[in-house]
Amino acid sequence: MFLRNLIVSSVIAAVGCSDKPSNLDHAPQVEFDVTALEETIPETVVRSKGGNRSPYEVNGVQYEILPTSIGYREKGLASWYGMKYHGRPTANGEVFDVFRLTAAHPTLPIPCYAKVINLANGQSTVVRINDRGPFVEGRILDLSWAAAKKIGMTEAGLAEVEIEVLAGS
Repeated sequence: MFLRNLIVSSVIAAVGCSDKPSNLDHAPQVEFDVTALEETIPETVVRSKGGNRSPYEVNGVQYEILPTSIGYREKGLASWYGMKYHGRPTANGEVFDVFRLTAAHPTLPIPCYAKVINLANGQSTVVRINDRGPFVEGRILDLSWAAAKKIGMTEAGLAEVEIEVLAGS
């Protein structure tokens, strides 16, 4: 009995201490200086063929892509995504890279460029929205890990932000 309890306790401790759970997202396991990243410069935008089908449905919820992103502004809760999705295709077919300043939005036309401001600390960055999400009720934006780190929200995981589209269609 003692041996069985010892083995079970060891397994629980090992799983509990794991820094890379396979089913959860996580930050890169390398040092990375986001202050060295050049700010994203908005470019002329042409809607991509991928990622703009409307309406679309995820988890039983239907979403409509907005007819335009010009003049769009929104405040709400943002989260971030990381290594679980690194190297996978985004909604418009680009490869997701946690070290780039990108984001996912459920209804803005893809691509577009937006300034994101962390309302708690005033830090901001410009991101290229090239993916869909977040699909969690109450959240308006999923930032790449680098973008989230740049605005000081990786530790908390969530932050109240303001999104302002700078260039879009």
